[in-house]
Amino acid sequence: MEELIKISLDNEMDLILAHKRAMKLAELVGLSLAAQTTFATAVSEVARYAIEQGTGPTLTLGTERLRSHPFLVAVIEDRNLPVANPLNQGLLYAQRLVEKMEITNTGKGGKLHYTTAFLRRENQAPNR
Repeated sequence: MEELIKISLDNEMDLILAHKRAMKLAELVGLSLAAQTTFATAVSEVARYAIEQGTGPTLTLGTERLRSHPFLVAVIEDRNLPVANPLNQGLLYAQRLVEKMEITNTGKGGKLHYTTAFLRRENQAPNR
């Protein structure tokens, strides 16, 4: 992943900042307003969960190419972020909003890694 933005998620103000940065990045890569809002909402839902349950989570926004398709990627990391089974309602909403969402536990100090990606369609014209 090519990292473009990194935000420390400590409080509600950081949640607002995360949403705004996700919207702006989605706009810059040319997603429609609806797709921008969808991506930013998914980022916000996972960020909210991380702020409420974690102990110093960070959000990284960037781009990635998978099988020659460009994706926007949001990764939220925290060593002590628990994941309930079944998933928290906010995480379920986020999962429905994006093309792919991965939740992994590396086993090193309980570190959990959240990834959300949204595919930009090649034939979609950039917003201006």
